[in-house]
Amino acid sequence: MDWRGFELHPETRPGGVSIDDLIGAKRAAGFFEYLERFAVDFDVRIGFPKRVPNTRRSLAMTEYARDLGKLEAFRDAVMEAHWLEGKDIESDGDLEELAERVGLNSNDALSAADDPVFLGRVNAAREEAHRRKVTVLPTFILGDFKVVGCQPYERVLKKLEKGLDFKTAG
Repeated sequence: MDWRGFELHPETRPGGVSIDDLIGAKRAAGFFEYLERFAVDFDVRIGFPKRVPNTRRSLAMTEYARDLGKLEAFRDAVMEAHWLEGKDIESDGDLEELAERVGLNSNDALSAADDPVFLGRVNAAREEAHRRKVTVLPTFILGDFKVVGCQPYERVLKKLEKGLDFKTAG
């Protein structure tokens, strides 16, 4: 499996936007209620960030981590920082701390956040997602077959098996 991150909302300005400003205070309250039910249903811990960050630089750093064999560790650290720890994944200080946490050189990792090579990969991932009509995270793609949205493992497996027309021995 190859994880690819992309900017779900590339229009988000640096500094991010509050969820209330993005979708309205009433809808935001419903969104947080949904997140709470989601977390309970999937037995996961989740925080409730009040801001949608611009993820471009953290995604570029994730591509740098990929090159050094630390993709999963850095990706997970960024997700936990945003969703559980209330960290600012746009902040140079927080990004440096996350890099160090997973064993990356923080100066090199932070330089990667603005490196045209890694930013180019972020652009390419966004273009690929657009071509494949990915609008929801997560989306699992196998060939032309997609499983869209966060779903229980058993349901994802069942959809993949159906989509691939797996034959079971028996």
